[in-house]
This record gives sequence, C-alpha cells and structure tokens, in this order.
Amino acid sequence: MEKNTGGSYIDSKNFLLLTSFIEGGVVMAVELISAKMIAPYFGASTYVWTAVLIITLLGLSVGYYIGGWVSEKFPKKNILFNIVAAGSLSIALMPIIAPWVIELTMFTEFEISSFNFLGFEFNGFKFNIGFIQGSIISSFVFLTPPLIFCGMVSPIIITRISKISNQIGKSAGTVYAISTIGGVLATFLTGFYIIPNHGLRLSTGVIAMFFALIPMFYFLRSKKTIHAFGIMGLLCVIFMINVKLDNRGVTSSDKYKVQYRSDGLLGQVFVVEYKNTKAPSMMLHINNISQTYMHIPTGKSLWKYVHRLATFTACKPPGSKMLLAGLGGGNVVKELMKLGFVIDVCDLDYRMAEVSKKYFQMPEPHSIVANDARNTIKMAPKGYYDLVVLDMSAGENQPTNVYTVEGFEDVRKILKPDGILFLHYPSIFNGPEGVALKSIGRTIKAAGFQTNLLNTTSDYNKHTEFMYMCFPNPTDISKFDYSRRDPWTYKYNFSIDTANIFIKNVRWEEGYILTDDQPLFDKLHQNMVVRYRTQGIEITAKQLLDEGLNIF
Repeated sequence: MEKNTGGSYIDSKNFLLLTSFIEGGVVMAVELISAKMIAPYFGASTYVWTAVLIITLLGLSVGYYIGGWVSEKFPKKNILFNIVAAGSLSIALMPIIAPWVIELTMFTEFEISSFNFLGFEFNGFKFNIGFIQGSIISSFVFLTPPLIFCGMVSPIIITRISKISNQIGKSAGTVYAISTIGGVLATFLTGFYIIPNHGLRLSTGVIAMFFALIPMFYFLRSKKTIHAFGIMGLLCVIFMINVKLDNRGVTSSDKYKVQYRSDGLLGQVFVVEYKNTKAPSMMLHINNISQTYMHIPTGKSLWKYVHRLATFTACKPPGSKMLLAGLGGGNVVKELMKLGFVIDVCDLDYRMAEVSKKYFQMPEPHSIVANDARNTIKMAPKGYYDLVVLDMSAGENQPTNVYTVEGFEDVRKILKPDGILFLHYPSIFNGPEGVALKSIGRTIKAAGFQTNLLNTTSDYNKHTEFMYMCFPNPTDISKFDYSRRDPWTYKYNFSIDTANIFIKNVRWEEGYILTDDQPLFDKLHQNMVVRYRTQGIEITAKQLLDEGLNIF
C-alpha cells in the first residue's frame, strides 16, 4: 500500500476535483493564448483557428491515451502532480518557443536541387511554407506538449476517484463536468481580462504559475520541499527569460517607432510611426494587416478610398445623419465630420476609439459603441439615417452576418427614402476574387437596392479599392452636387460626371446571393485572405522583425 505522506486533504476527492477544475481552465486558456500568438503572424482567419483546434484535439487525444495507460502502470499519487508540474513548465516555455518556430516557418526558404534519378532529370525548385501549413506546423511544435500533459490529467484523476468512490461512470462524468466548468470560467477571464490587460507573455506566465500551484501545494504538504522549490525556481527562470525577450520597452529603431501595442480577444492592435523624413506617417495594423495609413503633418489619409468616400458623400447636406460601421484609425470619421455630418460609429473592438483619438487625430463623433454591426443596425430607428457606410472589409475576417440579403434589408430599413449606402471592399473585378465582390453587389440588389459600383479603376485585373454606392429607392444621380467636397480631393481627379461615375454593365449573375441560411462569404473571400496574409508576412512582419522589434 502507498504510504500517506501528504495529509488527508491532498488525498481527497475534493482536491482531485479542484485539480480537474484548474486543468480544464488551463486547457482553454492555453488554446486561446496560442491562437493569439499565431494571429500577428498568420492571422486569425478560419483557417488558422481550424489549425489550432486540430492541434488542440490531437494533443488532448494523445494525452488522454497516455494518461489512461499511466494511471494503470504508475498508480502512485505523485505521478499526477509530476505531470501537472511538467505541464506548467511547458506552458511557460510557449512564448519562448512560439516566435522562434513561427518565424522559421514564415521566412525559411527550402530549395530542392536538380537531380537525376534512373536516367530521368528532375528540375530543382524553391518553395516557402504557406501560412496555413505554417500555422499547423508551428502550433504543433509549441502547443502539443502542454496539451498532452493536460490531457493526461483527467484519466488519472478519474482512476483515483473511481477507487475512492467505486463509481466509474459517475466519477468520469463529474471530472469532465468540473473540468468543463473550469474551461468556461478561464475562457471568459483570459479573453476578456487577462490577455487585453497583460499581453501574451505575461498572460502565459500567469497561467503557468497558477497551474503549478497544484503540484507545489502537494509537494509542500508531502514534505518534498526540494520538488516544490525546484518547480518554482524553474518557472521563475523561464519567466525572467520571457521578460528579457519581451521588448515592449524597445519600441523604436531608425525607421520605426511603435506607439501602441495591445493584445485582445479580437487580435493584436499595433500602431507604428514610420520615420520617413519626406513623408512621416502613422499606420494601424490589426494582426499585421494595415487598417489605416495617415500622413502625420497633414493628418490626411494616404489611402484614396477615404477621399473618394468624402467626395461622394458630399452630395448630402451638413447635418445629415450617418452610421459608420468599422472605425479603424478614424480617418473616415475625420474627413466626413469636416462635411458636417452627425456620425454614429460602431466597431466590435473597443480599442479602436482610444487608438483613433490618440494617434490619428480623430475628433469626437456623435457616438461610438463597441458592438457588432448587424446588432447595431437592428437596434437603430427605422428611416433614421441619411447615410450608412460599411467600412469593415480591409482584413481577413469579414462581417458575414451583415453581407446577406437579410443584413442589407436591415440596412435598408434604417435609411431614409433618399438615403445612400456606401460599402468599401478591396478586391479584383475579374477572376475568382471578383466573385466575392459581385456576390456583395448581387446580394445588395436582392435586398431591394439600386446597386452601383463606383468607377475606381481602368484595370479590372488589378487589386484596388472598390466601393458600392447604393440607393434604397430609384434615384436620379444627375441632380447630385458634390461641390462642397474638401478641395484636398481635387488632386485625385475622381470622376463626378454622371455618365462616368459608375462601372457599366456589371454582370451581377457572376456572384452569389448570400443569405443568413447560406453565408458563403468566408469561402468566397478566401483568396483575399491569402493576399492579405501574404502581404502581412512578407511586408509588415518581416520589416518589423528585421528592425529587432518582436511581434508579441
């Protein structure tokens, strides 16, 4: 019989259930943190989340199997707490391992030389690991070990409790229920509080330390102080290494100055000042995809679409009410407030308001709410707005719940009879990427709008900024007057001639009608996801890393 050296409590069912509760919380926290570690490099698209979920399930499955075997072969109590200790150490190592393996998969180019095999000549070639494969490989390396250790915990606890209560089924159900409740609580705390307030490295350290409390308590009560202090010592060493690697204090180089960085549930927000003496600028990145680009001396956007929007909204008089969905760095708000519009803004990420005001010179609009666009639209008064601007498409994750017939019908309800809907979507007109663009248009049309694409390019095979200008009722645009637009926009020579404002003869049937029941837009948008993520890796991430600035 195993000698009882730890006191009655640590041998009890309650202590084992407490361990299960903490382990369940740790699993969900680690999964969430790992996805956020990957996001600044590979994004937060459905593909990346799928990769993380695959690795999570794989790691837990292996852990469950090994744990079941260990529970029979090694019945001593301390094996459980050794496993928990190993798990906490592997979690603490994640912020050290993750950047190394991610950057390796991002930037390493593999070359296969030409060779002759059995008289056949094979040409050599070079290739890089794609962002989908890279996210799978990198998450496998740094996420699998913690999850295997965590997965081993439940089978061992179930075996222990079953021996105490002699009720295997009830024991298993209780352990998994308690573990799941811990996961629910940890997901809430990690996503809404720990990551936004403490960043990824510190959050990982907190989770590792918390998990380590269980074995430390056990070993102290068992009078194995060397074990307890050994765990604490290793964790402290790893934590100090993380502090040293976390260069949040190193925010400047000869070319860049990091003005702001924040990790949150919706991704990493990064504001960088580009120290170009000829054109000093400020750029907002979300998961390393550019969202706002401003010339600092003038405070003007360096993107044409903002000024195009300011040109064509000028047909409405001062005092017109506008709903803007998607804040970004606030350049759109700034330009449209100069036209005298009363603007209500909604953005899912509360950080955007802070960033826009502090770094992009945005004035205070009529209101800003951190809310989903569809929900905001549904709650708005019927027939209230003169203008609705949907500016949410410059990124991987699209508002698929808005880009449906039902979503656009909700937009139509809140517009006045002579109102206008503007929708910004970067794309290519022709080819596979153009299907997403035309699907938006066909869906808007199906919702009862007079649907038009502004004439933004002469090259339909080139990626550019497309913009819809749609009306809830038949509208004669020849009466529109754009003369009160900002003179700054004159240099862009936007065509305001009625005959040339819109792209003619658009074949909407090349797109799909999107509905709430069949939200196909994520699939249609996948080519753009690849484009955005490739640019984020090859341009933004590489430039910052080359300057010695860590991504997280």
